[in-house]
Amino acid sequence: RSLAAIVGCPTGTNRELVDCLKYRPAEVVVGAQIEMLEFPYQQMFTPFTPTVEPQGTRDAFLTQYPFLVAQAGGMHKVPLITSVTSEEGLYPAAVYQKSPDTLAYLEANWDQLASNIFEYNDTLPVNLRAGVAAKIKQRYLGNKPVSQETYPQLVQALGDRLFAVDVGKLAQIHARNSGQPTYLYRYSFRGEKSLSNMMASNDKNYGVSHADDIFHIFKFPSLSSTSSEDVRMTEALIDMIYSFSTTGNPKLTNEAPVWTPVTPGSAELSYLEIASPSRMEMKSSSDFGHRSFWDSLGFLENENYRHIRDEL
Repeated sequence: RSLAAIVGCPTGTNRELVDCLKYRPAEVVVGAQIEMLEFPYQQMFTPFTPTVEPQGTRDAFLTQYPFLVAQAGGMHKVPLITSVTSEEGLYPAAVYQKSPDTLAYLEANWDQLASNIFEYNDTLPVNLRAGVAAKIKQRYLGNKPVSQETYPQLVQALGDRLFAVDVGKLAQIHARNSGQPTYLYRYSFRGEKSLSNMMASNDKNYGVSHADDIFHIFKFPSLSSTSSEDVRMTEALIDMIYSFSTTGNPKLTNEAPVWTPVTPGSAELSYLEIASPSRMEMKSSSDFGHRSFWDSLGFLENENYRHIRDEL
């Protein structure tokens, strides 16, 4: 209803609202979402995500909750490589560096905004959100204020919540239920340039952002580099893709260790740490992305999902 009001549609009844929205240009509807956001730098993510549609819906995009489908073995039975970077949370946190006031604003409104930036507005009752915000701050920031001093810890918290925990779960579920080799890598090589530089509008080194590995694989003019280390890293990543697609066994360089796939059914998650073209090693974790902490917060998602009718 908030979106409908922004684009000038009536909100009296669902029928009027839907009929009006159908005739609003897609660009107008998508652009209006930004006006709904409580935090000015939250537009890295969309407030509307795909939802499970009722059985019998014509041309339905989703008819079952994806996590439950995967748990039941309903995924495509193909080999898989998945990944995270060491500072995933720079997407979106790098944008917070564009204005000197943003971190202070986030601190002053932490109880309200944490549920937005950590994406649990739709999966946790309102009366529990402030308590969870306090737990996150205690766990990652040691209860210190959000500031430049605690910015790296904020980045880590965002990366764990928005990426690492669920990537780890994906790898373990796919390995267990697909019957196919499943590989995971953690990318911690910081090249000359990073997506975070473009987002923050500066050249500072905040770490290895979400998608920095992808920008080494696909040419992106504003982030390309000709340094010898960057070129070697690009070649290694392309070799990984080529060897995986042709032999089923990913290999980055001749000196790289044997990449052990995720062990089906094991609580210990194996992954390849890629620190540079010449520094790679196998590691493992039983709590990838501090999963136990995030699972303890009671979000109504993944294992705790309960279908809530939210379509009009």
